[in-house]
Amino acid sequence: MSLSFKVDSLIVRLIQLAIGVAICFLLFRVAYSNFIVRVITDPRLEFTREALSVVATSEPNSPRILFRLAQAETAGEVITNFQGVESAIGHARRASELTFWDYRYKQLLAHLQELNGDPDAAEQSLRVAVKLAPNNSEVNWLYANLLIRLGRLDESLAPLKSASMMNERYYPQAYDLLWQASGQNLELLKTMAGDDATARLSLVQFMLDRSLASEALALFRGIDRQIKIDSGKGSSFIRSLIASGRIESARSLWLELLGSNAQAQSSSDSPANQVWNSGFEADSIRNFDHFDWTITPSEYARILICSRPKAPKSPSLARVECWRHQIRYPKEPMTGNWSPSNILLPMKPHPSI
Repeated sequence: MSLSFKVDSLIVRLIQLAIGVAICFLLFRVAYSNFIVRVITDPRLEFTREALSVVATSEPNSPRILFRLAQAETAGEVITNFQGVESAIGHARRASELTFWDYRYKQLLAHLQELNGDPDAAEQSLRVAVKLAPNNSEVNWLYANLLIRLGRLDESLAPLKSASMMNERYYPQAYDLLWQASGQNLELLKTMAGDDATARLSLVQFMLDRSLASEALALFRGIDRQIKIDSGKGSSFIRSLIASGRIESARSLWLELLGSNAQAQSSSDSPANQVWNSGFEADSIRNFDHFDWTITPSEYARILICSRPKAPKSPSLARVECWRHQIRYPKEPMTGNWSPSNILLPMKPHPSI
């Protein structure tokens, strides 16, 4: 059994119409609000502080607009005169309360609090920001810098290490900050580097730049050989040693990286070893050609396989022919007083020979 009835009352129809109008108005209000927020927070557009204040009044619960307003209130000449900081702090705090999971609002709030002369409050805000974005190198870097300014060097090591591990360009800056803040305490820098090979390679370069060559060499030798070869910092360190005039130290490290065979060849008194790798039989390591042969194009030289008869079981010979003048060789005779300089170098025979 069902019950049905027809509504003819004018009051009921007016109520339905009012509900429909209200729903349409709410939908329009939401669409309008989203449009305003998108336009105002577009980083490509610039607005005055007054315009942002008017919009923030009509949209008091938009964290993105409050965030933009807080940035504008401490920009340009305003931040120089420390005006509007209190207002900006209020807007940034409100934005962080509305969107408590966004680290950027806490980061801005910490910046404004430190500007207002409250570093302890800034430290608390940045600590929250680090918890919200533990894998963000910039937030860790800012937090570590604030701790250093507060004199809490030991606490700054962890965020400094985190920021540098996520972005290696921070390593030289981190070491320089600690070096200056700690009164050139090298042990503190070694503590930050720890056992991480990348951090230690950056540290040895920093130490060499500070004329701590012996300490840098000792630390460099303690790093795994393969990591030094794979990392571009190992090659750069040797080049820095050469540039600073420490040729013997650079060559010693270079031989260690090449391996025991290279060290044995270098220490041998055999006439064949008077020229390094004279037979071109030792494999060179990529990017570690500091003291090895390098071949570059030249219009005055070419490398040939010598075709003259050789003794049985003797290596093939490579001949480097050098001209002072460009000549046609060998079909035309050489003219003038210039002649090629022939250097005979033993080589392993090619498999096809």
